[in-house]
Amino acid sequence: MCYFFVIIASLKSHFFGYVRKKVPFVGALIDKELSGQLSVWEKSLHKQLKGMKYCKHLPEKGWSKAKVVDEIAQMNQLGKLLIKDTTAKAN
Repeated sequence: MCYFFVIIASLKSHFFGYVRKKVPFVGALIDKELSGQLSVWEKSLHKQLKGMKYCKHLPEKGWSKAKVVDEIAQMNQLGKLLIKDTTAKAN
């Protein structure tokens, strides 16, 4: 029974990939929708990250355990905010 769902998922993936490549109109529509949604997510993320610092390089001195835990907690909170923001716009 489980193999049935795997086969169906694989067939769907191959079918839609084939249609996207062979029918330019469909590929263009998919690309347009994806770019629109990505732009909404990027704007939402920029609002959430406003004022936050991010590391481009490894620090010379390592962080303390408390600093690492704090950073992880902040990143987890960002994920929750992003999910809430995108679901609110969808409704």
